[in-house]
Amino acid sequence: MKKKLIWLSIFLPGLLYLAKWLFEGTPIEGGAWSGGLTLTKVVNEFCAPVLILVGATAYGIALANVFRVHIMTLMNRKKGWQYSLIVFVSFVTVFLICVVYGWFSKERPEGAFDAVEFYRSYIYTPLLVTVLAILGFYITYAAYRAFKIKSLEGVVMMSVAMIVMIGYDPLGNYLTRFLGNTRFFYLQLPELARFLREDMNGTVFRALQIGVYIASLAVSWRIWLGIEDHLSEGEEAK
Repeated sequence: MKKKLIWLSIFLPGLLYLAKWLFEGTPIEGGAWSGGLTLTKVVNEFCAPVLILVGATAYGIALANVFRVHIMTLMNRKKGWQYSLIVFVSFVTVFLICVVYGWFSKERPEGAFDAVEFYRSYIYTPLLVTVLAILGFYITYAAYRAFKIKSLEGVVMMSVAMIVMIGYDPLGNYLTRFLGNTRFFYLQLPELARFLREDMNGTVFRALQIGVYIASLAVSWRIWLGIEDHLSEGEEAK
C-alpha cells in the first residue's frame, strides 16, 4: 500500500504536467465545457504550490540532517569535531546577521555600517576565492599527471592543451603572425585554439549533453511509471 501511494504521488502530478504540455491551447485542455477549469489552471494553482512545499520540506530535512550529523560529531568528539563547531558558529552568526540587518533594519541611513555587505565582501568572498584557487591548483596538478605522454591519447591531449594555452596567450599570436596574410592564415595558433575550443570542444559537449538528456529522459520515465523500485522500497531494501 505504501509503495502504491508513493507511486501515485509521482505518477498523477507527472500525468497532469504531461497533459498540460500535450493539450495546451487545444479544446481538450478545458475551458467553457469544464466550467472554466483548465489543465494550466490546475497545474499552476495546485501542482506548483505543492511542488514548492515539497521542495521547502526537502531543504528543511536536509538542514536537519546536516545538524544531526554535526551534533553527533560534537557529542562523541569524533575526529574533526572542530570543523563541526565552526559550522555551528558560522551558521548562527550569519543567521543572526541576516535577521538583524536584513529584516529588522531595512531602512538605514546612507553610509551606515552594513553587516551583511561586510560579511559578503570581507569574509564570504575571500573564503570562496581561496577555495576556488586551491581547487584550481589540484585540477592543474591532476591535469599534469594525466598529460604524461605515455600513449597516443596522451600525445593528443598534450598537443591540444599546448595549442589552446599558447593560442590564447599573446605569445601565440607573436609566434605565428607571419601566417596572417597568407593562404595558411588558419594555421595561426589563435585560430587553431579558437577552432579547438569553440568548434571541436563544442561538438563534444553537445554530444555529451544529448547523452545526458537521453539518460535523464529514460530515468524519468522509469521513475514516473514505477519501474524504478529502489525509490519506494525504503527500509525494506535493507
